[in-house]
Amino acid sequence: MTAVNYSCKLITCFLKNERIKMEPMTRERVFRVRDRILDNCQTWIFGLKKIQTELADAQFMSIPYTDKITDTKLLGQAHILLLGGTGTGKTDTLTALSKSIRAKHNRVQMTEDMMVPDITGGQELLKNLDGSYSVVFVLGEIFCNIFFADELSRARPKTVSAMVEALEERSVTPINKNVNFGSQAKRIEALPLFPISGDIEDVSGPRWFSGIFTQNPFGEEEGTFPMPQALWDRITICLEIPRPSFEDEIKIRVRNVVNKTIKPVTDLYEMDAASQFIFNLMRISVPANEYITRILRNTDPDPGVEKDTPALAEFVRTHIEIRKGGSPRVNFPLEAAARNYAFFAGDDVVKPEHVKAVASSVVTHRIKLVPKIRHKKDARDIFAQILEDTRVPQWKT
Repeated sequence: MTAVNYSCKLITCFLKNERIKMEPMTRERVFRVRDRILDNCQTWIFGLKKIQTELADAQFMSIPYTDKITDTKLLGQAHILLLGGTGTGKTDTLTALSKSIRAKHNRVQMTEDMMVPDITGGQELLKNLDGSYSVVFVLGEIFCNIFFADELSRARPKTVSAMVEALEERSVTPINKNVNFGSQAKRIEALPLFPISGDIEDVSGPRWFSGIFTQNPFGEEEGTFPMPQALWDRITICLEIPRPSFEDEIKIRVRNVVNKTIKPVTDLYEMDAASQFIFNLMRISVPANEYITRILRNTDPDPGVEKDTPALAEFVRTHIEIRKGGSPRVNFPLEAAARNYAFFAGDDVVKPEHVKAVASSVVTHRIKLVPKIRHKKDARDIFAQILEDTRVPQWKT
């Protein structure tokens, strides 16, 4: 009988990140780190400071997830979708954003021939010199700290669906769980995404995994595939990149960008410490907490879910598909986005106004309109109306 050896290819090829000694984290230091990232984002792209600031701020968000390796609730990073027409600078903006952080990066250009093993990994059968065979588990592109998938909707839904587990649980279940690390055989239930140390076996140390994606705006579907609702629900925030003003667009010239290089301005240990600092410092006020829940319940077309007014209930029922509104899961990313916004606004407490400022970027892309409305109205306009009709709890100083 031919011997079969299961081993994990590429495991030892990751660059180990050396932990550096850091000064205590403060609000001022977090702002300095954010501003360095923002400066990098403006190296190649002009006139988009508002959205670049939102993207830079999002790197510090902390969202709870269930880690199936340790059976513990841990804090993870945000996943970002950037919409924009052809030539608006989506790819350059996210490239500058991700490369500002010293980490393991992987970028994938999504196409219809992209397969699931390309993303999450798969098995290869190799013949050894002695005539035996080895089944080698090859890690996919998603095994990194910052995973950048360009033109997300150009990949087939089956391929994209394979990312849901990774985005939700920050881990990947290998096809065959009997994996060899060097000469030592182990049964691996899940592989973590992704240890800051660079060691795939490091399940006790800090991890950092963020998915960033680009896509053409909703309504521009030529050459694309519909994305599964489960994936939309795992995207933390969705932003749309605008066209710059005339004054800024006139700066887009070869001499203003050629030979300009993006270099790392921080590392994952500093980013992790900054994110933890924000999470520990900020508290959610009672009115903000209530407002988050009201907003999400008001987007649910289920008649059994109470709305603020009968008129709002009827509006939601006739515009949003059943079970395609804001689910209870969205409480976490909406709270995280509001916490982040409040921190960078200089506050220590999250108020309803902070929730309102970020609600559209967190909720809109999760809403699916009914067919008769879908081609006439935009989900952003529908959500804006819901937000306008949602009662804002009174904030008392």
